[in-house]
Amino acid sequence: MSKTHSCNSSEACYFSKAAPGFEPGNGGFADQYPTFKSLTGKCFEKIKLKCSKLCNKLKNFCALEKVIILKTKIQYIYCVLVYMLITTQIKQKIINHSQYLSEMEICGLICENGEVFPCANIAENPQEEFAISTDYFDQINATNRVVAIYHSHWQDSQPALLSPIDIANSKAAKLPYLLYHSGFGQWDYYDPNDIYPYPLIPNPHTPKDLEFYLGWRFEYNRSDCYTLFRSYYKGMLDIELPNFPRGDIEETVSPNWDMFGANFADCGFRKLETDEPLQANDVILMCIVGDRTHHAAILLDPRTGKALHNLGEGRLSEIFMYGGYWVDRTRAVIRKS
Repeated sequence: MSKTHSCNSSEACYFSKAAPGFEPGNGGFADQYPTFKSLTGKCFEKIKLKCSKLCNKLKNFCALEKVIILKTKIQYIYCVLVYMLITTQIKQKIINHSQYLSEMEICGLICENGEVFPCANIAENPQEEFAISTDYFDQINATNRVVAIYHSHWQDSQPALLSPIDIANSKAAKLPYLLYHSGFGQWDYYDPNDIYPYPLIPNPHTPKDLEFYLGWRFEYNRSDCYTLFRSYYKGMLDIELPNFPRGDIEETVSPNWDMFGANFADCGFRKLETDEPLQANDVILMCIVGDRTHHAAILLDPRTGKALHNLGEGRLSEIFMYGGYWVDRTRAVIRKS
């Protein structure tokens, strides 16, 4: 399990003072593995500039809906470009870094111009977690905008997957996390700004296709029912919803947990009366286990009961027919005003 120093899911990540020898010019990794500007980095800069110019042109549009749709498409393309920036050369530098320190978690920064900055792991237990210096992060970010943070797992007991703490820290920092498992030779990647939670698993569909939202492996806080709800609303309906901080899945059965009930009104949703007819894209709030409202599904077709959800551990996001058991488990149906 990996973490950044003094970080929780509701605040930005903090990094402590760097160990000597890792700053440029001190004979550390910054000198052993010189930084470089890749072709991908140069292309990224040109495309990003075009996206920026297009965003400025949006101000001349009168139709707000067109503005929102175009900005959503640009943001989605930008997330894809950030991942494309992580070239084979960059991955090789991360592999080299992990081989140099093979029995601890290595970590570093990837910048938008294609440069890689290995960092000292200043965590108290660097064999099982990582932390990066705030001072060093700010120093690099001031001149080379950081677009991702990487680290490694190396023990057979560690999965080749980003941990729940990694996901929480990625969201708090608003930066993608890239993981390399040096023992298995496998990668994982998560971008909190992307609506698709598993960028390394090819998805041939676009966010405007229903198929885009099917087959997502359930993982609380990374790919749960609210992730699907939020992604569908942003990708399919161009409606932005907050990415509420979440902890462990056990919190959803706690008597003090009420993420849906406490927030849906502030997000522009209203609770339907019991006699109101259902409409497409209404959100069904349910209680599956315990007594808390902890599950959300999206109604796709009120005539047939066709709905979309990501139910729980061991399941994939799927289409189901709303009726019977699901109606009995329903606590409320909400609609965007």
